[in-house]
Amino acid sequence: MQLKLKDLLAVNPDADLKRIGKYTALYEGGSAFELYKDQFIIKRQLECGGEGALSGAEHFKERKKRAQYINRCSGVINWVVSTATKDNPMIATDATEESDIEFYSNLNKDTDGSGTPFNSLVRLLFTQMLVKQYPYLEVRAEGEATKDDWKLNVIDSSSVLDYDIDDNNEVKWIKTHTRTAYRETTYGAADGIQNIVTLYTEDATFGFVFYGKEGEYKDVNGNPLVPEDTVNSNPECSVESHQFGTNPVFRGNSTSFHFVMDRLSEPLKALYNAEIDLAFALATNCYPQLYLKLEDSNRVNQIIKDELSIILLMVTEDIGYVSPGTQAFESLFKNIDRLKSALTESMRMMSSEAAELPQAGRLSGEAVKQMRSPLESMISALSYPVQDVLMSGINAIREVRGDTFNIWIENFGDVAVEEGEIKELEEELEEEKELEEMVDVSDLQPPIKEDKEDE
Repeated sequence: MQLKLKDLLAVNPDADLKRIGKYTALYEGGSAFELYKDQFIIKRQLECGGEGALSGAEHFKERKKRAQYINRCSGVINWVVSTATKDNPMIATDATEESDIEFYSNLNKDTDGSGTPFNSLVRLLFTQMLVKQYPYLEVRAEGEATKDDWKLNVIDSSSVLDYDIDDNNEVKWIKTHTRTAYRETTYGAADGIQNIVTLYTEDATFGFVFYGKEGEYKDVNGNPLVPEDTVNSNPECSVESHQFGTNPVFRGNSTSFHFVMDRLSEPLKALYNAEIDLAFALATNCYPQLYLKLEDSNRVNQIIKDELSIILLMVTEDIGYVSPGTQAFESLFKNIDRLKSALTESMRMMSSEAAELPQAGRLSGEAVKQMRSPLESMISALSYPVQDVLMSGINAIREVRGDTFNIWIENFGDVAVEEGEIKELEEELEEEKELEEMVDVSDLQPPIKEDKEDE
């Protein structure tokens, strides 16, 4: 198969990769966040231009040094995922043949061919939906694609460039782009970047390989590539037939309700800026400052900074040190408390919204009988797209294997949240004390006057 480079790298307008990158940075923190730090810090007006020692750029640089990110969202996301999967999800069947029982038992133990058990794959897929909007699952064969060679693999939403979805939310075709380092010699230094664009269709999978970074792409022979150039599919990265009449990639039908990070991103960004404003204020204003009280204001013009130590004061003039009182930072602390409450409120609103969703058809009979809390309803509702995409992948394997027995997923979605677990979430969302511990504001003293000298 042949495609032009510009078509290979075309991005679907709905696949907002920049937004996904930012949300991933908020969730992961650390070095991932550092790459996007400039995009999260809101610049002040004085920081928008100028050069020199006292310029806005230098002011922003100093403030950025103190802009440490306290990751609060990952605890919330991980709590939702771990609670929904706490009972150890697994593929269950009513198969009677020993070979069938062994296949699905092995699939539970190693779902993707690299040793990932099914419950871990569920958590990964669930987390991806909450952070990156859509869960993508690939069904693929290992080896010769015999009856026992089928596996399930999670496709990272960050790698999805373009796709076409039909009216039933089934994938007609989808493109992914991955980058890895390549080496000409074993154990040698990396020689550059290898790009692989994979096109999944309903009949076959095609892999296209080229090298270099954006704007400097080269083909497999080292010739420069421009957008209008044609790239041939690589046989080593392609599969002629899937052996089942559908696309091997399935996407969960998640909505804005399931895109939790999209709801939390604005409160998180506002909270981050409030915290770095406080950190900068504490770092620059909490040290005692020298003050002079002179009778003749004109004398100030004669004072040179390096000569402050030899100034002689008149009897009625003062010199001393002053530190800002606690009230100077009170509004900053209150703003941080307000924004922390906004995170809590976002989760409460989701719980209330989930409690009103029609769920009876998705729950077990026992669960319908019981009075479900809004939090339990929220976790169950969040799990539905993940359940659906997993069953789509499992049913594809079931069909290509020719299995006629029943297959389902156990211990996933229909959860009961214990009181201790609710308290655990509340502890994740309650007021943290990291910033308060940066300085003990109770130690800030009113002005302390020094002894005066006679002229």
